[in-house]
Amino acid sequence: MDMEPNLIRKEDLHEKYRSFYRQRQKLKKKSTNICQSASKPCLFNLITNDHSLLTSMNWTLLSNVIHAFDTFDPLHRTQQAVRLCSTNQVPIDYSLDFMASIYTSLQSYINCLADFRILTFDEQTSLIQRNMQGLLACYCVFVFRQSGVFDKKQNENILLPLYGLDNVCSTKGLCDRLDYDATLMKLLFISLVFSSSMFAVDFEQQTCRDSFLYGTYRLFGSQNVYVEILWKYMIYKYDFKETIHRLSRLIKVVLDSVNLVSKIYYANQVHRDLVDDLSEQVEETLKFNGNDSMPLWGKD
Repeated sequence: MDMEPNLIRKEDLHEKYRSFYRQRQKLKKKSTNICQSASKPCLFNLITNDHSLLTSMNWTLLSNVIHAFDTFDPLHRTQQAVRLCSTNQVPIDYSLDFMASIYTSLQSYINCLADFRILTFDEQTSLIQRNMQGLLACYCVFVFRQSGVFDKKQNENILLPLYGLDNVCSTKGLCDRLDYDATLMKLLFISLVFSSSMFAVDFEQQTCRDSFLYGTYRLFGSQNVYVEILWKYMIYKYDFKETIHRLSRLIKVVLDSVNLVSKIYYANQVHRDLVDDLSEQVEETLKFNGNDSMPLWGKD
């Protein structure tokens, strides 16, 4: 602009500023990459920034939750199954095996949780009856999204023989609305495990066997711990307003998932037979193997 720099400043600060800016951008990028790796919150930032509400005990429990979830995560198996089915017409038996494998991984995950293991056999059975099918709906939405079931149209072949086009489209819509923070989803999921009810179907014939019929206070202590960690994590990761919005959207997805699976249970006899048989198998496993059937938190 035809101005004389030597008349308005004593030294040229451009190079110093550019060097500082490059260094700051490099540190910012490095910090972002660390925090995003493995979809886990960054412990280094939690300590050095010193603005997290998570205590050391909270952090240990959060790490256990993530480890247990990842130990039984069926992601690899579901991705293989999706690839095999993307180019071929899938028989319904293959779809049933696919859903059964997801159900089994979910049951294994729940069975290794410390709060589940301290329950009596009757309480464990009641919790499975109350929550397993609603949990399966939320779990499937997360697994489908992570394994890329809806990334390509032909991948949907693995679900169509069992659930039909309308239900598959509804499930795809739920996947699109799901939060992409994997750590957040894992914390939310373990909070849902200890809900008083995660299904909108009433089993009147099983009422006499429900150990939680006259009070679910045994579950509240466990659920409150995980909900508190969930909230602290979200406050650390996002601001207060964003936390409220994200949590509200997640709750809506959960409710819609439970509503969808309840409708499928009433309308789809094949699905109903599948999950009922699997639930009975889980009860038999709990009965015969007891609390020694799975390492605590999935750790040998």
